[in-house]
Amino acid sequence: MSGVFFAGVGLGSGLFLNDRLYRGKGGYAMTVQRRLLWAATVLLGAIALGVVALSRGESVNAAWLVVAAVCVYVISYRFYGLFIATHVLQVDAARATPAVRHGDGLDYVSTNRVVLFGHHFAAIAGAGPLVGPVLAAQMGYLPGTLWILAGVVFAGAVQDMTVLFLSTRRDGRSLGDMIRSEMGPVPGGIALIEDSWVKHGGMDDRVELHGTGGVIYCDLLHGSSMETFSLDGYGYAVEKAGETKGWTFTVFEEAHIYGFPHEMRHFTQCVLNDQAPRETGEDGVATLEIIYAAYESAGTGRRIVWPYKPKKSGEVPVNLWLKA
Repeated sequence: MSGVFFAGVGLGSGLFLNDRLYRGKGGYAMTVQRRLLWAATVLLGAIALGVVALSRGESVNAAWLVVAAVCVYVISYRFYGLFIATHVLQVDAARATPAVRHGDGLDYVSTNRVVLFGHHFAAIAGAGPLVGPVLAAQMGYLPGTLWILAGVVFAGAVQDMTVLFLSTRRDGRSLGDMIRSEMGPVPGGIALIEDSWVKHGGMDDRVELHGTGGVIYCDLLHGSSMETFSLDGYGYAVEKAGETKGWTFTVFEEAHIYGFPHEMRHFTQCVLNDQAPRETGEDGVATLEIIYAAYESAGTGRRIVWPYKPKKSGEVPVNLWLKA
């Protein structure tokens, strides 16, 4: 985490809280000249929005769009952002940020507010937020324009500012670390386990491991198959693939890939040499406990504490969910 996280920015004017403008909880001073300036900004923005909204057809000068956007953002930054900073987040200029408290020149660095604003602007600007407006542009330029303006003012910028100050007040920790501290270790150890013998489309034997230091993808079946396309279909592709038209994964040496020969060889060696198998009955019991716990958690809506023993060991696991 660099110093860009530790000074306050976003839609609100917390970035520019200083002794000249900040007057504690009493608010901000505004001279007559400032009132006239803001009134002119409001009037200019209203005129620009009126031109954009009332122009017939698709031919409208792009300058009006820019003027309308700048006016809306500036007004929202000054007033709505000020309201959030003062009354919701209760920003206090006298409250030192982690960059000041822990300044080490490496992870915690006090940064000029103008430079800091540029860092945050670059961090939140990207192509992702423009996907929605681009889709809305199919209905004309006005829906997309309103989407960008209202979405930034009431959603995007508010979220960025809120997360920023939450991070600032928690020593610059990331959102994931804050969630972990609030919800406990569960968010840091979430796993998705799917097992079904009735799923259509052929066998799917995959493992994905996501960790803080990396990720592993292991496709045990599709990684050893031929990606095949057929207009009319063909004989056999893989187990549980009832249709072979279109794209399919044709498995060769299917029994070998499933590991059947290896299983039989290992079983035979264990019997002949009186050895314990790699997979024991204890592993099977542990697997059943996981299945029971998953269904019971889904049925009751509560977290299962480990070690776990099913309350109804004679019940079919799925009924712990269906009969809840």
